[in-house]
Amino acid sequence: MDKKYAVLTDFDGTISTLDIGDQIIQEFIRVDNGKQLESDFRNKVIGSAELYRRLYAGFHGTERDVVEFVKGFYLDPYFKQFIGFCQQNNLELAVLSDGFQYYIKALFEKYGINMSDVTVYCNRAHFDADRVVLEFPYQNPYCSICANCKAGAYIKYKDIGYDVIFIGDGFSDRYVAEKADIVFAKSHLAQYCENNSIAYIPFEDFNDVINSLSMMLSLS
Repeated sequence: MDKKYAVLTDFDGTISTLDIGDQIIQEFIRVDNGKQLESDFRNKVIGSAELYRRLYAGFHGTERDVVEFVKGFYLDPYFKQFIGFCQQNNLELAVLSDGFQYYIKALFEKYGINMSDVTVYCNRAHFDADRVVLEFPYQNPYCSICANCKAGAYIKYKDIGYDVIFIGDGFSDRYVAEKADIVFAKSHLAQYCENNSIAYIPFEDFNDVINSLSMMLSLS
């Protein structure tokens, strides 16, 4: 294999079987204007960083509560195998999430995955006694749509010579799907690709991705 490949994958609804961020919002966040906030976000009146700030202002619970809640959910059954597949074939793997590190870490720990095994670009939340402090270290200062600029990560890998394989399912994934060399898509992202004539490979789980990449790139 002459080319260098970076595999960039979404987390919520892609690595995890459900959108964990949405589940947390439903369980722990109480705001009076939730539907209006969702509408403003979908219509790009506010971006996801501002949406998170307003939602987490209504967070009720403790870090321990939310971590235990998160551990009741599941990862794709083939994702841990996919990590090994990438390592075996010298594919640079990174997770790009517009969600938060605390719940990615909790689910990785449940499945025996070390955070050091996978590069993760995501937002951060610090739980104080009476509030949650949010940080967005990968936000593009010139764009307010996404809290974590996935397109920025894509550019980083392209600039150092990688062809980019992207795997995703949702709203924030479209900005990489429009540019990536190979796209695996399902759910909302697959529909977006269809509507915008973006070539993509449909998938249901990471076993599908392993099989497709093995054939396309002649990998083991």
